[in-house]
Amino acid sequence: MRSSNSGPGRYAVGATLLEVLVVCGMFLGVTAALLTIYFSMIRIEKQVGMKTELDRAIIAAVRHLDSSLKSSRVLEPLRPDAWTTPEEVTRLKLESLKLGADGAPVVTSEGFPEWDPPFEILYENGELVRQTSARRVLAKLRPEDEVTFLRPNKNLLKMRIFAKKLGERGYETSRDTTFQFRLFNQ
Repeated sequence: MRSSNSGPGRYAVGATLLEVLVVCGMFLGVTAALLTIYFSMIRIEKQVGMKTELDRAIIAAVRHLDSSLKSSRVLEPLRPDAWTTPEEVTRLKLESLKLGADGAPVVTSEGFPEWDPPFEILYENGELVRQTSARRVLAKLRPEDEVTFLRPNKNLLKMRIFAKKLGERGYETSRDTTFQFRLFNQ
């Protein structure tokens, strides 16, 4: 574009209204795309955080139960036989090995292990609890969640966990999983 009051070969410095509008439109489009990506990443990060939090609670419950089962024997539910069908329960009754001062199991004069008084592991009000003379919370879930135990045979215990977590804007994540434990002290 040539200026009318300038000499030949000289151009005016400036931009037309159309050029300014095009540049502003491109700027707004890029800004909108970046904001969309940013807010999507925040939402995804919150969803992943919810899933991770739920998985941590489940793994805590599994680890505590596994630790208790390694040095204990299951008293209830009774092991099923050929005439009974195994049933899911919400509580376990266990008896742990009595340990000496050196950490070795205490045995009777006949060579049989001695056992400490029984304790229970149960799920109530959204908490997996180890109930002895004192109450110890092993894992916290929601009261609506489910934790059940099934003993299909003498040497196997199954723990089923169904848990949900609700997030912002109606987002929900859930887990329905079963863990198996070998019972050695039966």
